[in-house]
Amino acid sequence: MRFSPRDASRRLSDHALAKGLLFNLLSALLIFSGFGLITDAAEGADLFDKHDFSLVKRAVSELSPVTRISMQDASKLKPLSATISTPCLIVKTSEGNFAKMLVSWGFRKHGEDRLPVLLIERFVTYRGDRPDMTAATGKDVLLFAGFEFDFDIGQVVPAKAGGDISFSAESVLEAVPPAALFTLSKSFVSTEGPSTAAGDVSSGQGFAGEWIVNADDRWNGEWSLKVDGEGRILGKFVSKESRNTYDITGNVSGLPHQARLEIFLANTQVSVEAYLWSNTQNDMAGVVTVAGRKFGFFARRAQADQSAPQTKAEKQESAPEKGAGDK
Repeated sequence: MRFSPRDASRRLSDHALAKGLLFNLLSALLIFSGFGLITDAAEGADLFDKHDFSLVKRAVSELSPVTRISMQDASKLKPLSATISTPCLIVKTSEGNFAKMLVSWGFRKHGEDRLPVLLIERFVTYRGDRPDMTAATGKDVLLFAGFEFDFDIGQVVPAKAGGDISFSAESVLEAVPPAALFTLSKSFVSTEGPSTAAGDVSSGQGFAGEWIVNADDRWNGEWSLKVDGEGRILGKFVSKESRNTYDITGNVSGLPHQARLEIFLANTQVSVEAYLWSNTQNDMAGVVTVAGRKFGFFARRAQADQSAPQTKAEKQESAPEKGAGDK
């Protein structure tokens, strides 16, 4: 078969068009994936996440334990907030650890039968001997009738095999002694915590507040930072994956929109060079250094959309126009 120069030209044109379409598709995917990362990061921690070890332990000391919770009992429990639809429970485990969980009751179809099941939507177990460390975390765990759940190891176990809670064919959740079960229907989070509003960038206070952080998609979570009058920074880092808590120290640099932080993880130290958006103060980015290797990070202030001050451009647009007689 022979091809004329016109055929070759058409084929080259088609090839160039295909390459162009592929490039545009890849560019769009990168843009939307990046937007997704920022959107996910900006969502931040909900009220369940904000109940850390100290608050869970405090709740156990102030609340009265319950021995059993039926499906009807659960329907009367008040969720922690309007954005959380299922009840929150606390367990003091058989090993003295403290666990929190969001749970819902339901049924799973099996042939012609409907099997009762407890869905543990999310759970975090804090170590009793190390308040800054978690023993287990997980989500979307199905607990069928006749089985138990051991929060110390984060696993479903057979009956009488060391579990902390059990679930029955009558859809009843019970504590397995010596573990104790509590219902958390009110928030123990202080309303006087770190402000999410932007501070004065000229004094370095712009770094203060709660931040949702993505560091190379590895060290993700929340920073809670406070800045004193001399520019010293103290705070906490809560890992999104493990929910462990780590200390943060640092200082605002000579430039008020630049800061250097040190995060002390369990087995390593993370050095951070951060630059704050000097206009809105709701975003920052920079470099994290781990074991001599540098990675990028970005952070967005929690609830930034609600607390963001106007930018200079927005202020100019919203300012009334001056008339001929205005000075």
